[in-house]
Amino acid sequence: MQNRLPAAPSGARPLRALVRSAAIAAIAAIAVAAPGADAHAKGKRAPLVGFNEQMLVGVDGLSPEEKLELADAAGASTVRISLDWRPLEPYPDYWHEPAWESAREVYADARARGMRPILTLVAAPWWARAGDCGGNWACVAPPAPEMDEEWAEFAAEVADRFPGAVLEIWNEPNLRSYWWPEPDPKRYAELLDVAYRAIKDANPKAPVLGASVSGTQETQPGAQVAMPAFLRATYRARPRVAKRMDGLSFHIYGLAGGLGRRGTYRKVLRQATRISRRFAGRTPLWVTEVGVSTGAPENVSERRQRDLLWRAWRSLSKRRAVRAVVFHRLVEPRESVSDEWEWGTGWVRYAPERAGEAPPVRPVFCLFAKRLGRGYPGCPG
Repeated sequence: MQNRLPAAPSGARPLRALVRSAAIAAIAAIAVAAPGADAHAKGKRAPLVGFNEQMLVGVDGLSPEEKLELADAAGASTVRISLDWRPLEPYPDYWHEPAWESAREVYADARARGMRPILTLVAAPWWARAGDCGGNWACVAPPAPEMDEEWAEFAAEVADRFPGAVLEIWNEPNLRSYWWPEPDPKRYAELLDVAYRAIKDANPKAPVLGASVSGTQETQPGAQVAMPAFLRATYRARPRVAKRMDGLSFHIYGLAGGLGRRGTYRKVLRQATRISRRFAGRTPLWVTEVGVSTGAPENVSERRQRDLLWRAWRSLSKRRAVRAVVFHRLVEPRESVSDEWEWGTGWVRYAPERAGEAPPVRPVFCLFAKRLGRGYPGCPG
């Protein structure tokens, strides 16, 4: 292990403590006790349920603490948080402690609420990746092979600092947008292998999720690889990788057409189940993103969004192999994203003009808050 500098560079701003806002107080004061979690298949423990959300910064009108309070009200038992390597180690052998502390505070708050966070390790810093990303300094790229030791150190540090978290290796490596310059199953298998061994050496009890693939069904050379093709290539490139994950994680979209047998939802589930059984000895399944949008191009109604996501939860929670269902996303990201589809996936409306009040929510939030959570102000009784 290489030595790390103990302090932040000169000029770094001290981390501000999170302050409990009036909005949080309003939510907590009005929320009412609700019945326990909805019944599941007899003899099966309910999987974790929660949200894929930007939790480490105050953005889209809400602080990290406010977002966790909302997730808690909706019945969440997990939150999926992107743990970006770049701000945590901006220079070789230097931990940027303010960035780590920001993550630690959110992690501690989630744990105090009884949640088990899923931390997604992603994005090599500029000094660790191969090439300059075509001049795009902000691109998401894997570390160069000669940086595998540094990648292992990062993974071990995460396991040591967040002992109660589930650790997911990368996000959608079968898409170029998350694996510059193009998806590479062999290289992903190498990184998963390295990270798994480093994490288990640091914290043997830490669950490690592999794959984290988009459920895309199309291969476009240089841009994306269909989920089943990517998974098969990953396992075949390094067969032992089947033993380098405690769960196979994947993402399901395309729900707007329904949840029928011929739709994307059922197809992705079948593929993940079959590949897990064939290559990985029935590795548990983790659905770390699932969602449908009221925005273009899906344009489902809010009522249909509610019904589709509740049906998806009920279906997934009954499957013995499924360990988690993570919905994308909690809050409309109108400050951070200019994509109408992304806006429409949020369960909580963007409403900065209502600072100090409980923010408005969509019907899907109300249903989950009633059935799985604590209830919520503004929802029908």
